[in-house]
Formats: sequence, structure tokens, C-alpha cells
Amino acid sequence: MEEKKAIKNVFISQPMTGKSKAKIMRTRKNAQNYIKNRFPNSKIHIINNIFDDFDGNEVKYLGKAIMEGMSAADIVVFTKGWEESKGCMCEHQVAITYGLECLYTVGNKP
Repeated sequence: MEEKKAIKNVFISQPMTGKSKAKIMRTRKNAQNYIKNRFPNSKIHIINNIFDDFDGNEVKYLGKAIMEGMSAADIVVFTKGWEESKGCMCEHQVAITYGLECLYTVGNKP
């Protein structure tokens, strides 16, 4: 009988302001590889928190990311530079306050 893999819903918190779409996607791919290596026996679902309709209102989209993305997460992964990003710092505070598991990519500090 085949063993069923546990599903881990993962929210990636990463600095985006001033970054190209290509740089954002590379960082996400690296975070995805990090989480897959960390949990090799789990099925990983990366929650989409990149919105194509971003209109420049950072507060609105931070709220949207938390409400639509982080609220469904089992794990929040913080990428390098999160501690210098206002949005990531807010996401970190929410994750800590609500007891979500937080992981930090290599070369990164909690």
C-alpha cells in the first residue's frame, strides 16, 4: 500500500519592492527548493501571494496576502532580506502572533 504524503501549505514572505519579476520568481523558486529539501516526505503546496492586479497600494496588498494566503498556511518561509522589508516584517509579526511555523532560508536570521 502506498503511503499518503502529508500536505504542507507554504506561504513565502519575500521582499518585492524594487525587484524585477524575474528576481522575485528566482527567489520564490529557491525558497520552494529549500522547503522541499526540508520536508522531502511531504507534498508541498506553495500558496500564491503574487497578485497580477497590484495597483501600487502596498497596504491593501499586504492585507490581501495575509487574508488570502497566510491564513491558509501551515508554514511561512522568510527569504533573505525579510527583516529589511516593511511588508515582510508585518507578515512575520502576524505569523509569530498566530503561532505559525516560521522558517528562514539559509543565510537569513530570525
